[in-house]
Amino acid sequence: MERSRNPIASAANSLDCIHVVTVRKDFYIALKDNDGFIKDVFERKQNL
Repeated sequence: MERSRNPIASAANSLDCIHVVTVRKDFYIALKDNDGFIKDVFERKQNL
């Protein structure tokens, strides 16, 4: 998961988005707080 400004993701609300890569898919999401979302995901991953 990383921040992205890729124009391919233009279907998202903003060019400022997150690129997520999983085993089966990769996709882009645009949120109000991209940095907060990434921080929360990595914190939860550490607590598994």
